[in-house]
Amino acid sequence: MQQYLMGVNLSEASAVLVRFHYTNPKIIPRGLRSIERLSERELIKKRMKAMQVDSVNKTYGRQVLHNIERVQVAVLRVGLANNGLRLVDGHTFDEKVIGRKTKYITSLGFRRLNDGEVDPEIPAEAMADLRTFSTSAVYLGHVWVNPNGVMVIELMMRQPGVTPKCAFVVRSGWIVAMPTEILVDETDEDAQMAGEIISELGSIKL
Repeated sequence: MQQYLMGVNLSEASAVLVRFHYTNPKIIPRGLRSIERLSERELIKKRMKAMQVDSVNKTYGRQVLHNIERVQVAVLRVGLANNGLRLVDGHTFDEKVIGRKTKYITSLGFRRLNDGEVDPEIPAEAMADLRTFSTSAVYLGHVWVNPNGVMVIELMMRQPGVTPKCAFVVRSGWIVAMPTEILVDETDEDAQMAGEIISELGSIKL
């Protein structure tokens, strides 16, 4: 029987943001729009204001998965889609901090479509690059659930070509961290990650 690490129920989420953090500008996905990021000073002011409001309302984001090492996300998009959360937006921005390397963040937005709404068209070259993002590297993963119902999956410290410890997958309406040492791609999700694809390693410490 497959063992899972702690997960989070997607019923709590009105939308999901998946954010890839990296420092190599050569791998920025083609075909996605670029947006201007607030300056560091503006971001600090915005966060301080939000903290003041939150301290009054007593509402804070809740971190449900923390420091999940060497996680792969190759089948996460399909898992979200199978649970009604469709990819509706993708964009990239940079984060510049004095004395540090420029960081690039590619953010993907998933939500449930309204009646009669169709999937937005994502450029083919963008989808190809995003698949490469997901299948060629592992990340340090964090998952937050915010008071507004937006779930944020942060994927940091990109490590290309490294053997994974686990995968973020969707099972029975939950995002879970499934132990595995095998790199997979989206086609494997349609087979529900059969035992011959994902090894049954049991629970592991992360």
